[in-house]
Amino acid sequence: MDSKRVKLLDHYVEDLKHQYRDKPFLLDPVSADIDRLIDGETLAYVTGVSWFYGFPFCVDKNVLIPRPETEELVHWVFTDLKSKPNSSILDIGTGSGCIAIMLSKLLKTKIKALDISSEALKIAQVNASQLGADVEWHQMDILAGMPNEKFDILVSNPPYIDSTETNVMDTTVIKYEPHIALYEPSPIAFYKRILEISDKILNPEGVVYFELNEFKAEEVAKLGEAYNFQIELRADMQGKLRMMKLSKNG
Repeated sequence: MDSKRVKLLDHYVEDLKHQYRDKPFLLDPVSADIDRLIDGETLAYVTGVSWFYGFPFCVDKNVLIPRPETEELVHWVFTDLKSKPNSSILDIGTGSGCIAIMLSKLLKTKIKALDISSEALKIAQVNASQLGADVEWHQMDILAGMPNEKFDILVSNPPYIDSTETNVMDTTVIKYEPHIALYEPSPIAFYKRILEISDKILNPEGVVYFELNEFKAEEVAKLGEAYNFQIELRADMQGKLRMMKLSKNG
């Protein structure tokens, strides 16, 4: 957390102590949270809630905090599928479940989702229950296995950050968010694996949607072309190439 915010928090804490000087015990429930904020922990983790697509999602140290660019990916998929609401959809690397849950709510259909982390899936299940989404959850390492059925749509926001990119990342992300959901020694490994198995888990007219590492977008595009996909790249609101749609040629 930058020094300006720390000073503001310190001032706020001192003001609270003054206001409750006769009843300091009233501050006990929030004092630990204030310490976490001063230490630089993200507000979403301190409160346990992050807003995504207008809905509150439970988050903790086992899942990434949902990002605005992921909202853009969800909106792209929804816009494409709203005239085809019965499409079968698989969300790979679901984390908090934000993609699967929102697509289920928006399209009013059942979604299947998987993640390697049992702890992440527990959070996703809580979110689905609280938000009334119809999602079927599976624990699976997609790098080692695959579903035994086919889908019309594959969507994924996988680990895609190279450890050498930490110099351009927010320190709060590095310190507090789950590294298993962030880092991948080979940043395109998940994209490659999903495309490799797409002939087995994607229907003939199926489509793949990816959230991307902006620095690897062109590399993933070339990989998709090598697997005979037609590529559409989109920039997010900041002008970064963060989303990709892959459709089979022929």
